[in-house]
Formats: sequence, structure tokens, C-alpha cells
Amino acid sequence: MDSDNDGKLTLENYKRFFTAYGLGASEEEAIFKKLDTNGDGFVTKDEVLKLVREFYLSQDENSPGNWILGKF
Repeated sequence: MDSDNDGKLTLENYKRFFTAYGLGASEEEAIFKKLDTNGDGFVTKDEVLKLVREFYLSQDENSPGNWILGKF
């Protein structure tokens, strides 16, 4: 997803990911804000690692990690 290989995902990177995988989310910006846990406008490698852990381990359906692939 990191098209410029700077170690950060932008909203545009995330939108391309959704398009490429046919996820068809219409709320990419709102979802990206959930994933950008520190609010700096980027999702870093450290944030992604935390989000993936939450995706697989969290029991909280509102946990940011549970939004990686959009709304289920």
C-alpha cells in the first residue's frame, strides 16, 4: 500500500488499496481516521502492527484494528 515507500500510509494509499481489492467502501476517510490512532494524517508501520493485532485479538467490535478492511 505504501506506494512511495516512505514507511507511512496516507489516505490516498488507503483509497487505492480499497479500489485494488474491490472492497468498495464508501467511507474510506472515516475509516482512515479510525486507523490513524495518533491523528497525524498517516498510518505508520507501528500503527499497522497494533491494528493487525487488534483485528485478530480484540473482542471490541469498535477497536480501530477491526476497521482495517472496512465495515463488516
